[in-house]
Amino acid sequence: MAAGGLPSPPSAPPPLSPIDLDDLLTEILLRLPPLPSSLPRASAVCRRWRLLVCRRWRLLVCDPVFFRRFCLHNRRSPPMLGFFVGRRPLCFSPTLEVPNRVPRERFILDNGRDDNEIIDCRHGFVLILLGHGDRFLVWEPLTGFQHHITAPSYFRGLAPIHGAVLRLAWEDEQFQVVLIGLEGARANALFYSSKNMVWKKLVSPSLPGKDPSSGPPTISFRNSPPVLVGNSIHWLVYDRLSLSDVMDGVRLSNSLAAFDVSTHNLSVARVVGDINNMTDYQILAIPEESAVSLLTLSGLRVDIWRRITDCDANNCWVITRSIDLNIRLPIDPQRHAGRVIIRGLAEYNRMLLLSSASRVFALQLDTIHYDKFRDSGCWYHPFESYCRPDPSMHMACPGSIKPEEYQTAKAALEVGSSCISGDSRFTRLMKECDDRIAEEASQVLVTTFSESTTVATATEDQDGANLEKTQLTVEMPKESPNTETVTGDGDDS
Repeated sequence: MAAGGLPSPPSAPPPLSPIDLDDLLTEILLRLPPLPSSLPRASAVCRRWRLLVCRRWRLLVCDPVFFRRFCLHNRRSPPMLGFFVGRRPLCFSPTLEVPNRVPRERFILDNGRDDNEIIDCRHGFVLILLGHGDRFLVWEPLTGFQHHITAPSYFRGLAPIHGAVLRLAWEDEQFQVVLIGLEGARANALFYSSKNMVWKKLVSPSLPGKDPSSGPPTISFRNSPPVLVGNSIHWLVYDRLSLSDVMDGVRLSNSLAAFDVSTHNLSVARVVGDINNMTDYQILAIPEESAVSLLTLSGLRVDIWRRITDCDANNCWVITRSIDLNIRLPIDPQRHAGRVIIRGLAEYNRMLLLSSASRVFALQLDTIHYDKFRDSGCWYHPFESYCRPDPSMHMACPGSIKPEEYQTAKAALEVGSSCISGDSRFTRLMKECDDRIAEEASQVLVTTFSESTTVATATEDQDGANLEKTQLTVEMPKESPNTETVTGDGDDS
């Protein structure tokens, strides 16, 4: 009873620990790096610490609803797990290091065929042409999902057929397939959705000639991959030249074929500007700040072109950025200036794959950082996707918790601490991370010192043993010319 006979107010319930709140725990895990080992490592650290609610943590990491949110949160930066080399047979080459490396065995397609030809890779799916007919396979290597589709027979005569596979959103389980073929000055497309499993045919307007006096051209595909920008997929095409045009020095004219998966609109538009005056160059479309751009490679110079609208409301392509490969890559300009070839593009990681002198350079277009791989002389299809968490993945690194795992846990705890400041539990856990990281580092130093001391002691012991085995040899002074020689029989001379 309080003073005056009034009842005392009920005591407030103790606040819940922030780390026990599902919503806050979800927000922390969503902000981990989108690498294959991030979520399993977080689960492993939780289990070993025994400080967090292990069951809740591990169940949340493996929850498919949470994984869809994790993909949505990191939709702009899926990791490149590796790339398929060539078109046939299917051969996958992982690029990440342990523990993020996904085994090559998970990318083996066992369908009893040796004529599988890759058309496109995107959003975790691989679009494969089966033979030379109209049958296609949509394959999701990380889950083993396979879906066979057959294109309408009238599309078979539009070879070569290019295509693309995609999801409308990373968290969407449905997929869409777009097939495109060229007929004269027009593009024909087929759209397929796994939701209703129905094909829809679309035809673009005819592309006009380069000038009023010329008729509609015959267009062909460039040897470059399709690129998804927003909701539109873009392919590069060019006007096919006749023999007389080649003799007259007429240069190729580029165009962009675009298909909008939302509005189902198909169009072909000319690329206007100095880009058509270039000679001896390679070209492909790339995503650049939510708009499609063009990239050209001539010798050792990479130029990025962007479409602008001039004062006369005409679209024109101009250079906005250049990269000198002679400075950025270890290439001998005297030997390899004309032998650098574009081999592929990772559109989400903005990584250009270039080959030169039996090597492949994966050049990041923003940071200009590069990695080197062995070249097989084929086209590369980068596989960019999120890997569903495998709780046993942290066992790939046997032994005690690695310092990298404590770094991952510390990064997650720092995010939680920023959400609710002043919570002592976050501070205590982060301090334990620092202590464990320092402890692991000191153990590495002690182990290194112990190994070096052992090696030095073994070397000294070996030197002593060799010294004991060595006979002592004393060099006698040489006789002077005046010294008499005593014969062995003792006779006087």
